[in-house]
Amino acid sequence: MNKTDVVIVGAGPAGIFTAIEMLRRGSGKKITIMEKGKSVEQRHCPKAETNRCINCKPNCAITTGFSGAGAFSDGKLSLSCEVGGDLPDLIGAELAQETISYTDGIYLEFGADQHVEGLEETEEVKQIRTRAIQAGLKLVSCPIRHLGTEKAHKLYEDIEHWLQDKGVEILFQTECTGLIIREGRCRGVTYTDGHQDFELYAEETVVATGRRGADWLEGLCTTYGIDHVSSTVGIGVRVEVRNEVMETVNRAFYESKLIGYPPPL
Repeated sequence: MNKTDVVIVGAGPAGIFTAIEMLRRGSGKKITIMEKGKSVEQRHCPKAETNRCINCKPNCAITTGFSGAGAFSDGKLSLSCEVGGDLPDLIGAELAQETISYTDGIYLEFGADQHVEGLEETEEVKQIRTRAIQAGLKLVSCPIRHLGTEKAHKLYEDIEHWLQDKGVEILFQTECTGLIIREGRCRGVTYTDGHQDFELYAEETVVATGRRGADWLEGLCTTYGIDHVSSTVGIGVRVEVRNEVMETVNRAFYESKLIGYPPPL
């Protein structure tokens, strides 16, 4: 019977940092990560050659694989809890910021650029902040650690190899198909390599499938009567304006965010 101590479904940021934290805390448990995509070094989007999406099968190389969808982003780490999701509302702004700083420290250990953009509080920044307040807006200037796409790939490749060197088993191109539930407790997972179905039993199961696997996870929760709440999804609308309108803000900030709440009708 296939057995492990801890199985982590998904090798995106949540799955990766679960394994890293276990090792940093001295866990001696056998850790298995299950990922339906490929390793960092094998991830490649054919669009560079074809100039169009060819709808890769069985999985998209951009949204699946070690390090998740972020592997093909421009590699920006937002270091303020005021930017992003609703984590500050769930655990408190102070703990959220401490967690961001702690995670950033791990990125630095693996070779992230020491330089952080957006820390300068110049006179121009103060003036823009004052104007924002007068307009009923909140200006959030977010510090950014810019890795860049190529450096992000190298960093995640180093993390991947570090985990493997520490004894973490990573099963690539292996898709979790369900949970093994016995007597009201999760005993492991079922999975496929595309040709054959298997079972993997574990003391603990961590499902970290990210946005790509959200529908799948929600279906499992419904099937097994597990209470769950879907988080909100931010929808962006791109509005283009003349350079003169945003020139001052773009010059003063590497990246900024203006928050405004319209009065009720």
